[in-house]
Amino acid sequence: MRALVLYIVLITSVATYGQISSIKDTIRINEVVVKGSLLSSASGAFKLTGVDSSVLSECNLGNLSEIISYNTPVFIKSYGSGGTATTSFRGTGAGHTQLAWNGININSPMLGQADISLIPAGFLDDVRIYYGGASMSLNCGGLGGIINIETKPDWKKGSNLSVDLGAGSFDRYTGMIKVREGVNNFQSVTKAYFHSAENDFRFLNTVSNNDPFYDRRSNAQVNQMAFQQEIYLRGAKSVTSARIWYQSSKRNLPASLLVQQAGETESQLDEFFRTMINYNRYKGNKDYDISVSWFSDRLDYFNPVASIDSRNHSNTLIARGGIEAIPGRKTQLKIFLNNELNSVKSVNYSNLKLRNVSTITASVRRAFGDKAGAMVMIQQIINNRHLLIPDFSSGIDIRPVNDREYYLKFNFSRNSKVPTLNDLYWNPGGNPDLKNEHSYTGEVSWEMKGNISIPLEYSGELTLYSNNIRDLIQWSPSQFSYWSPSNISNVKTSGLEAGLNMTFKTNILTIKFNSQYALTDAHIIKSGDTGYLSDKQLVYVPQNQLNTGIRVSYKNIYSSWITCFTGRRFITVDNSQYLHSCTLNNFITGTRIKSGKNSFDINLKIDNIFGVNYQTIAYHPMPGRSFLFSVTYNLIR
Repeated sequence: MRALVLYIVLITSVATYGQISSIKDTIRINEVVVKGSLLSSASGAFKLTGVDSSVLSECNLGNLSEIISYNTPVFIKSYGSGGTATTSFRGTGAGHTQLAWNGININSPMLGQADISLIPAGFLDDVRIYYGGASMSLNCGGLGGIINIETKPDWKKGSNLSVDLGAGSFDRYTGMIKVREGVNNFQSVTKAYFHSAENDFRFLNTVSNNDPFYDRRSNAQVNQMAFQQEIYLRGAKSVTSARIWYQSSKRNLPASLLVQQAGETESQLDEFFRTMINYNRYKGNKDYDISVSWFSDRLDYFNPVASIDSRNHSNTLIARGGIEAIPGRKTQLKIFLNNELNSVKSVNYSNLKLRNVSTITASVRRAFGDKAGAMVMIQQIINNRHLLIPDFSSGIDIRPVNDREYYLKFNFSRNSKVPTLNDLYWNPGGNPDLKNEHSYTGEVSWEMKGNISIPLEYSGELTLYSNNIRDLIQWSPSQFSYWSPSNISNVKTSGLEAGLNMTFKTNILTIKFNSQYALTDAHIIKSGDTGYLSDKQLVYVPQNQLNTGIRVSYKNIYSSWITCFTGRRFITVDNSQYLHSCTLNNFITGTRIKSGKNSFDINLKIDNIFGVNYQTIAYHPMPGRSFLFSVTYNLIR
């Protein structure tokens, strides 16, 4: 507790300014007129964070799961190397987190969630995280939040070839090739990725025998390949883009340590093809945006021992259009429509299932001088022609000091989520009578940024939130000996999030420090008729989580040290059993060598440097110390 108080005091007291020398020389230039709204904060009244570009480059051969777990307070539930990884935002479940690709939802319509271990980090140009009610600005259903992964054009003339190859522990081989060709008004970006690993790591087995012994993980092989093509065309007042993304991942699924695995084993094939066409036009004080996307997803699961051959194929067509208008320097209006049509064919459904979900979202934001701003958003969801109770989001942000980038924010929202197709139609167990989940979220936050001296910058935030989820959908054993979902409980999550970033930068030296802490209290406030689970912490939700990283770059040499602490997680609903807390340390070092138009980046990454024995999912061990050595070649002309 003393450490937590010290951490908060550090964040809220860091705003001491040093003396900045004045510059008396004056250069007169022609007047430049900038049209736009004077909004108090870039993220408005809601919490929105991003991932530093240096972090993305460090994880170029990794995946989105690594980026999120090392650099944000979002908890990742992982089944180990090559296994599924899902997110837990502020104590909510994986189905309450939306994953968006350039603003378009790519969650599975069957499961209602996304496996972020399958997203190559090298395919991403930016990662934005929208917390709580902020998620409604992109789509519906993100009761916890939305992770938006983006690909962007780099409007530079010339060509760029990048080849990144890596090899590491447990027979891991991975590579990325990126080719960019472009001129001032046209850009083409091609990316290809491959990854394979045996994942046969040693671990301490404390389950199979009375005496712990070292065992080796088996049946955890993974083979993945992916291709992405982007084309951007820029006109005088418009940008047109087209993107395609194909990916195939074949992996064996190791069994729980409670199961004796022998002979034929479980495996899964994840394959998708995603396309997106977007047109953005600027006209006066208006911005028009139209996009059409088509996704085809295939998920096949095989378990010969249990005689399971589950084949599932879904198609999703999404049309989205919107307009943003700035009628004055102090007012911003937005309205967008999103229509998502799902078609799913599964051996676990009685027949082909169709669903159409439309959302209409309108918002207005008004700035009151340079001191404050207010925003109101209304969202209407239409599920298969049925109108849901409208959702809303509202907030204010205040700038208390004129010459400081300090912001105090308050917001409150209501957000809804419709049941997944598996919830409704899975055979056996689906429940077509399920109600929609909905939540009420309140949030108060303090944000600040500035300079302590010319080379030293800082930014920090402190957020308190409360989220009450009504009619939460849970799967539980039914009277017919199989599992079935029902709206059996209300859940309240509340907590604190704190972050601090500091950057010291000179011509030859850069030091970056960042730290993110999350305190999460997530418990059931009503459970069925008996209520015996009331006030119990939700399973796999750590109350305490802390990520801290130091990144140092001197001339052509760079190093990073990242420490991740995850607190105790209960694995039973009555909180009688739990996974112990763990602290992981990761180290990265490398050097950049430049020769004319060619450059090389030689990199060594060590994960779990102290070889901690831990689990994030019970009875699914995680690897100990592992290495990845990579070489990147760049040619720019």
